[in-house]
Amino acid sequence: MKRVLKFFLSLILILGIIKVKASTIELNYSEWSTLYPSGLDSSFIESEDRYHFYRVQDNQIEYTDEYYTQLEGYIKDEPSKTTFYRYITNSTLVFNAKNELLLDYSDYCKKNFCYVKIFTEPTMVDLSSKLEGPDYTNTDMFELNTISAPMTGDNIIFSFIILGISVVCLILLVVKRKKMSYE
Repeated sequence: MKRVLKFFLSLILILGIIKVKASTIELNYSEWSTLYPSGLDSSFIESEDRYHFYRVQDNQIEYTDEYYTQLEGYIKDEPSKTTFYRYITNSTLVFNAKNELLLDYSDYCKKNFCYVKIFTEPTMVDLSSKLEGPDYTNTDMFELNTISAPMTGDNIIFSFIILGISVVCLILLVVKRKKMSYE
């Protein structure tokens, strides 16, 4: 009876082992959004900075309402920087030992260490209020006059020079004594 039980237990354990079998994986992404996907592993998240652009045409400023990463013929409006986020919606991602995402891991994981990260549904958080810095428009600006500190006698360069001269003198004295002892 014990042998039959051991056989079924080992059969269940062998069938319970799941090998990673797949060819290339195609990554699926969510739409770009200004909301941050909180509660999701950072390996699933991608970010991109986008800006408004403008150009001067016929002494008029032509300003874009949409955000772009680059726009030919236009000048980037740096203060309008906005970070957009998207995340990978695949249920699992496979990584190697160097934390690099593997898209074709059918043969690689047989011989090397691989691990899997599982997707969890994120909570979208608005970070725009946290990114705004303090307003300095009505703050008085002060001009700082820096005065260079005078050179003092405790400079480390002088100490090394004196040490080098002392070592050279010591070596010359030792060599001279050895010559005198041989004569």
